[in-house]
Amino acid sequence: MRIISIVNHKGGVGKTMTAHNLGAALAMKKKRVLLVDFDPQANLTSHCAVQMEGVNTMSDYLNDDDIVVNPVELDKYLHIIPTGDTLDQDSINMGAMDDPQEAISLLKVILDRVGEQYDICLIDCAPGSGLLMLNSLCAATEIIVPVYDKDALKGAKKIGELIRLHGFTTNVKYLTTRYNVSIGIHKELREYMEGECPELLFHTIIRQCEDLNQSSCNEQSIFQYAPKSNGAKDYAALAREVMASGRKAPL
Repeated sequence: MRIISIVNHKGGVGKTMTAHNLGAALAMKKKRVLLVDFDPQANLTSHCAVQMEGVNTMSDYLNDDDIVVNPVELDKYLHIIPTGDTLDQDSINMGAMDDPQEAISLLKVILDRVGEQYDICLIDCAPGSGLLMLNSLCAATEIIVPVYDKDALKGAKKIGELIRLHGFTTNVKYLTTRYNVSIGIHKELREYMEGECPELLFHTIIRQCEDLNQSSCNEQSIFQYAPKSNGAKDYAALAREVMASGRKAPL
């Protein structure tokens, strides 16, 4: 199973939007996709309209090794491990563990238990550089870093520092999100990244699209809400690129 963590040290860059819609696009290609909500805000869980009554969450799996990991089925090819409001406490508990390596490997252990059931796992990770982020980096075989402004690029560089500090060999690619060609800084940033690190940059650009915002508010993927929109076209293109991508040099 390919495990792709969608991360940035900065919030508000389109991580949840990307996890949800990329996952939906891959599922439409009949890839068996597991979404993982690893952010205490639980936005991915709410965007996917998960009915939480009687459902095990990420916290249950983190705190009880004996619970069988049973993701929630969204459709035939798309499942999710939801999260709730206790993930912040789980992060505190991780910090109290005696073995630091074990503390950053908890998510990896959980995903190893279900790996054969899926082709691709997409992790929506909390911003920052704490233990939730480190778990996401440790578990990942690949990383997508959404970037749409200079602050997000700074956040992306912090991810690179964490990867080097902990000796992860994960492969990283940048994804341009919320792009508006009429905004000069967006164009300048894209051109800068194309000049500095073209091999680490997705060709696909996720354009600014109000339908993407509205689909999230309506707890639907862009393919459910506006299948002919630019947002749907862009995430379909990203899914094709992800499926075709090989291993790249680390950040």
